Amino acid sequence: MIKFGANILSQTVQRNLSRATGDLSTTSERLASGQRINKASDDAAGLSIAASLNVNARIFTQGVRNLNDGLSAVNIAEGAMDELGNIIIRIEELATQSISSTYSDTQRLSLQKEATALTAEWNRIVESTSFNGQNLLTGTSTRTVLQGGRGADATLAVQIGAAQYAGGVDGFAGGTSRISVDSSQLEGNGASFVFGAGSSSVNALSGDGRYAVFDSAGTNLVAGDTNTVRDVFLRDLVSGVTTRVSTSANGTQGNSYSWGGAVSADGQYVAFSSLASNLFNGDTNGSFDVLLKNIQSATVTQVSTSSAGVAGNGNSYARAVSADGRFVAFQSYATNLVSSDTNAVLDSFVKDTLTGATTRVSTSSTGAEANYYSISSAISGDGRYVAFFTVASNLVAGDTNGTRDAFIKDTTTGSTILVSTDSNGAQAVGGGSSAAAISADGRYVAFHSFATNLVTGDTNAVCDGFIKDTLTGRTTMVTTGSHEEQGNGNSYISSMSSDGRYIAFRSAASNLVPGDTNSATDTFVKDTLTGELLRININSSGAEASALSASTGAALSADGRVALFSSTAANLITGDTNGVEDVFIRDLTRTGVQQLSGIVVANKASAKITLDLAQRYRAELLDYRSKLGATTSRISTFVNTLQSSTINYKAASSRITDADIAEEAAKSIASGIRQQVASSLLGQANQAPQIGLQLLRNA
Repeated sequence: MIKFGANILSQTVQRNLSRATGDLSTTSERLASGQRINKASDDAAGLSIAASLNVNARIFTQGVRNLNDGLSAVNIAEGAMDELGNIIIRIEELATQSISSTYSDTQRLSLQKEATALTAEWNRIVESTSFNGQNLLTGTSTRTVLQGGRGADATLAVQIGAAQYAGGVDGFAGGTSRISVDSSQLEGNGASFVFGAGSSSVNALSGDGRYAVFDSAGTNLVAGDTNTVRDVFLRDLVSGVTTRVSTSANGTQGNSYSWGGAVSADGQYVAFSSLASNLFNGDTNGSFDVLLKNIQSATVTQVSTSSAGVAGNGNSYARAVSADGRFVAFQSYATNLVSSDTNAVLDSFVKDTLTGATTRVSTSSTGAEANYYSISSAISGDGRYVAFFTVASNLVAGDTNGTRDAFIKDTTTGSTILVSTDSNGAQAVGGGSSAAAISADGRYVAFHSFATNLVTGDTNAVCDGFIKDTLTGRTTMVTTGSHEEQGNGNSYISSMSSDGRYIAFRSAASNLVPGDTNSATDTFVKDTLTGELLRININSSGAEASALSASTGAALSADGRVALFSSTAANLITGDTNGVEDVFIRDLTRTGVQQLSGIVVANKASAKITLDLAQRYRAELLDYRSKLGATTSRISTFVNTLQSSTINYKAASSRITDADIAEEAAKSIASGIRQQVASSLLGQANQAPQIGLQLLRNA
């Protein structure tokens, strides 16, 4: 039947043709792009899910790049630490060589030159090892955060060379701690003090910083302290045990007060002064004596005797002990310790506890005795050099300034050298000088002086601290700020690290560090290599000591990483309620691989300290490297996880968006056939009305 009103067949065919054309277009687009979803209308939900999966895949891909950068940084640090390991092993070899008696002093000086060069190279590597501008070993990148994905859960915080070493003998995790306490941490009920001056590597602190010696009037630091006088104590900073040193061999407490302790490098010997008459047999001179206590055996030896063992007939006071405890420097009013002592003043001496020989060091190079009093203050690691100060004018030629000067005595050659001079050798003018510390090899002597001509531009008109290089003659002011600011108050040298790099001093100056507002005498440590100045009488949070407090004596470990000081401040630790002066320890260990310091192999005694220090540095280095290994393993695992997740995200997205090529090809063929058939049928459908009209005309 032919209808003329509407060509329903044509319309039906047109609709099917349009559908076939659309299907063919869709399948062609999918075949061309390979994607099932090319626009939101294809599958809005699927497109959203796929987009999210693709974003995660791209973020994880970038995360893999970030982690690979981290691996590169770790590998650079590992290579640097490998070389540091070679350096420290070589230093241990040099120290072992120096300890051997088969080497002469001249040969040991050659060993020292190599050790100094290796120390400089170690410090250069630590300071210069970097990745993309970030130093890897100094602690400036304490927590290197590697972003491996989206959000905080996808971060990896690693420590390349910046973790603080926690396995050393110092026994500190950083900060300030009080040590004038009993073995259960109970605070002392009397004032405690650090002996203000001593030799560089062995004074109030042992070489490794483990043992600290101090004086105290407290009666509750050890059991049975009933003598109500000042005693000398030794604190083991690792075990936390406090021991009274000023006792007899059988433990009897002194019947009078003792003070001025100095400890050997290994903590085995402590020299001190005592008025007690019951610490050893035969003490009948009624004077202060200098004693040496062997901590292990508990034996007490009288040091202030003549070479024949005769006790001094005047007061004697301990000042310093050599690294191995063999030599003790002291001063005495006694006139019978050496022959021809006729000057009737305080003289400086050295006792060789092995041979018993007593030598007066406050003499000229020709042996002439001083014409005024002298005070010894420091001794080199091997006991060869003794620093002292005196007003005497006859120890060196041309001493015409009429004031106190600092000297160094070579007990081997007998030579006496004036050290409180400027770099050209001109004597001090404008004020007196006092020697306070000496390096382990005797090369550097630190002293303080009111003189104004020792360095160019000394215009502050106060007492300043200086260091003298006896090899080059150079004199340098060291009690300055980090930018060489001269102090506006008096400064006094207290101690020196074994190699002379670090200087501890106390100062009333308020302009050496920012934020110094306490109007107090503070304690500082100066790095003479970098110029950096640290105030150390602060609490663990960095707050300064309370107003108008005083910090008195100070001491450094051989490498300058541990500082000891006494202070009247009550705010340096929590729970300080005794209202008296206490002794504190400040851990100066920094994050990162430590700068190498305290390396001295110029003599046997100092080489033993160096060997111990080198072993500690090597242990720290091994600890860092083991952490690097763990870091490398963790980063590699993270990378593998991200790569696997990236593949899975991409696969998931692909399953949602990718076209099924076989299916789409079949659809394309079917749609093409339908399109062709519909096109043919459309022509026929469009002709149907014309055919009907033609039939009508023919009728």
